Amino acid sequence: MRTGFAGLGAMGAPMALNLVASGHEVQVWNRTAAKAAHLIQTGAVTAAPPCELSRQCDIVITMASDGRQGNRLGHSGLLAEARGGLLWIDCSSIAPQVAIDLTEVGRSAGVERVDEPVFGGTKGATEGTPLDHGRWDRGRLRSRARSWRSSATTTGAATAPARSRSWSTS
Repeated sequence: MRTGFAGLGAMGAPMALNLVASGHEVQVWNRTAAKAAHLIQTGAVTAAPPCELSRQCDIVITMASDGRQGNRLGHSGLLAEARGGLLWIDCSSIAPQVAIDLTEVGRSAGVERVDEPVFGGTKGATEGTPLDHGRWDRGRLRSRARSWRSSATTTGAATAPARSRSWSTS
């Protein structure tokens, strides 16, 4: 299974490195190409432009710093040439409406987008322990997520991107 990772900042780089260290075939992209250098040295392959990730990978994980970059990665990057069946795990710091919009656009292209906020800061990303809210099919996706973090903690119902910020523990 080929995994793509876009957004190699303070959180994204260690998460992508955990994938590489776990033996996954990982393609990476970042606006600033130099941020991918360490990952390339450890076994990742570079992808340029980001739409290459959606053409060549089974799963793409994104970690954009804001809604503007999230939209850019989504609309003109990953979704520009996405193939049906792609799983897009979006860990970006974006507003709920941006997440909803990207999910709708992805759905129309046959892309399954999971809105997956992460917590724990750079320490959690490095140690592989960011917390997820679990708004996905836990049985199907939890095993995929294990390779980029050491634990998979979920809260809330498995749904499309939440339209509210209320979380349950069911």
